[in-house]
Amino acid sequence: MKSRLGIFLSVGVVCVLAGYAAGDTLVTKEGRSFQGRLVKRNSAEVVFEIHQYGAVLTRTFKASEVQSIKEGPLQAPKTRPAPTSKPKDAALAPEPDAPPVVKYDKPTYYVIPFEGTIGTHITAGYFDRAIKDAEKRKPDVIVIVADSPGGLVVEVEKIVAVFQKHNKQARIVVYVRQALSACAIACMASKEIYFEPRGIFGAATAYKRNALNMPTAIAEKFQSVWRAIARSAAEVGGHNPLLAEAMIDRNMELSVVSLGKDKVEVRVGHGGRSITTKGKLLTLTASEAVKAGLAKGTAANLADLGEKLGFKGWTECKGHATLLSKHAKKALTGYEKRVEKLTIEFNRCVARALKSHPDKPQVNYKYYTHNGLFTPESRRRWQNRTRECVTWLVKAEKCLEEMAKLATVRKDQQTSVDMLNKVRDAVRSDRLEFARKMYKRGPDD
Repeated sequence: MKSRLGIFLSVGVVCVLAGYAAGDTLVTKEGRSFQGRLVKRNSAEVVFEIHQYGAVLTRTFKASEVQSIKEGPLQAPKTRPAPTSKPKDAALAPEPDAPPVVKYDKPTYYVIPFEGTIGTHITAGYFDRAIKDAEKRKPDVIVIVADSPGGLVVEVEKIVAVFQKHNKQARIVVYVRQALSACAIACMASKEIYFEPRGIFGAATAYKRNALNMPTAIAEKFQSVWRAIARSAAEVGGHNPLLAEAMIDRNMELSVVSLGKDKVEVRVGHGGRSITTKGKLLTLTASEAVKAGLAKGTAANLADLGEKLGFKGWTECKGHATLLSKHAKKALTGYEKRVEKLTIEFNRCVARALKSHPDKPQVNYKYYTHNGLFTPESRRRWQNRTRECVTWLVKAEKCLEEMAKLATVRKDQQTSVDMLNKVRDAVRSDRLEFARKMYKRGPDD
């Protein structure tokens, strides 16, 4: 339990709570009371289902231990009704409509902003919708303007899949202002990359941003998966995979070797012009990206980019993507503030749950030597700590339940919802495990 609770600080969880309305009540001669359902009763024993915190524990009492049983109709489990309206803080303004399709008498480009964080402002769903909107308008070039500090690793693989799906049907060019971490890896799936003169690219920092937007150190297993995603992105875009790996692995040393006629090769180790050394993640400036063969060139602005691509005097093909991007930045302001508050409250609840953990080594319990069970005082102490721990977990779940609702009402946020749901099962399992133990004689009963 302790180790899994530690994980909850770095992942998002949400649980819809259910509880059983008390039907029967059993009272022991010790004065303890249990609510639930009487299963069986005879002269030797009483079998009783205890309902608590959504958990069901079947326990057998000796008939001599039972003071009384008051029977009553067991009501059906109570479940929270589906929300009839959006959470107040999640209410988003309606998305803007797509502008009408216009025919142009000159070359055109369609802008898809990659602005903000991957997984929040930039998602695979948004990217796919933008590409499809662009295909209706038939621009000469789709230009992705990258200006992002990074974001969710799990979203990158989905974005790369969108690149792979559309690279053959459309000419997609990435124009880099700032593409760091997850954004850098995602953009490597484009076959053509150009830089603003002061653009920077790389530093795919070795941590992931989860649904709660909290950075956490990651294990080598995750590092290995992340490197594989990075290599795949580079291969989709036709770039050297070593560049992608060096943006993640700070132990790599890369050099660029000239092969003549503007051809270069990136190699591990020395032997050419060094672009990164051990202890540093690869981060490229515009000129370095060109020299390393990642970028085809630099452009002062989009007009200049058009000239470099052979479309002098081109004009922007107005589309839905720029409107969606502006809408997201404005609409997500309240969302992000609310999630931040819920994250703080969630962390507080988890910290309190850890503090009241009934099996902490520093909590000394007393046992009977002849049967290994708790003394009555220790049993009450263990049960009280368990009850408190479960109570704080329930409060934590309520915070996360609201986070899931906030993510659900937004479009293109399936990754965040999936992450919340994935860990929900883990925290629910722990909560129910404690609830089942709460009325036992001891931790091993």
